[in-house]
Amino acid sequence: MKRFLLIVFLLATVVLPTLAGSKKDSSSTLPHTYDATRDPAKDLAVAIAEAHATDRNILLDVGGTWCKWCGYLDKFFTDHADLRELRDKNFVVMYVNFGADNKNDKFLAQFPKLKGCPHLYVLTADGKLLKSQDTSDLEDGKSSYVPEKVRAFLTEYGREKQ
Repeated sequence: MKRFLLIVFLLATVVLPTLAGSKKDSSSTLPHTYDATRDPAKDLAVAIAEAHATDRNILLDVGGTWCKWCGYLDKFFTDHADLRELRDKNFVVMYVNFGADNKNDKFLAQFPKLKGCPHLYVLTADGKLLKSQDTSDLEDGKSSYVPEKVRAFLTEYGREKQ
């Protein structure tokens, strides 16, 4: 635990301020894709440090390349620049792979059980769970998401509300 805290401290005080630039910079050192080879515990340590350095919450996006609704969610944020900006302003986004190639069971065991993919977990900058969100509640029932519902979710759980 001491080693973990030391790594988080070093990332927050030395590495991330250099990488992040301004306090509300929406860039991230984390990949923007589901990757079965990544260690989500290490990624979370980076996300926590980045969230502290940029005063944002953490949004865990759990899914996989096999998941069509995960692709729809990515396309939704590509097509809705205003909502992508709102998301990135308030959250450090961390993708967690969940699929036949790697379910990340050990990492995901610390959170409420997934009902499906994609699934969103909102964490504070300290890594404390704020919300477990089944994204089917945000879907339009066709092949996308309802902008008003996504905006409400991002606004309610964004860092600026804290």
